[in-house]
Amino acid sequence: SKNRFDYLKAEEYFDIHQILDTATFATLASTHSSYPKMHWEDGSLHVVLIGLIYNMNDSNLKEEMRNITLKLKEKDKSGIVSFVDKADGDYIIQLYDYDSKRVTIFNDYSGRLPFYYSDDGDKIILSSEVKFCLRERRKTTIDKLSVAERLLYDFQLGNRTLFKEIIRLQSAEMLTIDKFGLKMEKTVDLHYNLSDAYRSKKASIDNLVDIYKESVQNRVSTLKEKGFHIISDLSGGYD
Repeated sequence: SKNRFDYLKAEEYFDIHQILDTATFATLASTHSSYPKMHWEDGSLHVVLIGLIYNMNDSNLKEEMRNITLKLKEKDKSGIVSFVDKADGDYIIQLYDYDSKRVTIFNDYSGRLPFYYSDDGDKIILSSEVKFCLRERRKTTIDKLSVAERLLYDFQLGNRTLFKEIIRLQSAEMLTIDKFGLKMEKTVDLHYNLSDAYRSKKASIDNLVDIYKESVQNRVSTLKEKGFHIISDLSGGYD
């Protein structure tokens, strides 16, 4: 029979499956078989990871999620702050605590992967695509300022979308949904203050080269380990 969520398929070869279903919260995935994703359960914790983290193996990652959840039980977000500060990758992570029925969602430093949320009164809608929020909301309103920004800059500024009721998660942000409702917080702030200034221009350049080499090696190793092919594109186009 036709799945009512078939409209989420970007292509015919995409699959839609439910990876979490409770009385208060459900999670659907619309992906193809090669899309980088993971989900697992660990006691009272259910984790969904979309994207890749290049400087941690799966064992380290699961231990990090376990420690984050223990701290969140004490209303301490320092575990997430520490993780975002050191995790090198493009990712969105969703944590569901079966005991407290609390949902926590956070992303990486750059926030490249899109994620949207919308409070519709009796339900909160979360998605990596705006069209899901549009379908599941009762009503939406065009944001004229966002339309003007789109026409002028080809994107919307800040957390706005083309619809007033749908908000985009920005970089290094964290959503919490519990019995008190929805709350958004920053996890880490980008800053350019040098606490340990380099003694010379060469020392600065050498350090940047080392970081770059380590970053490339981590990506090559992770992609090979997970069976992905590495393709390098050079483009002179609009991007």
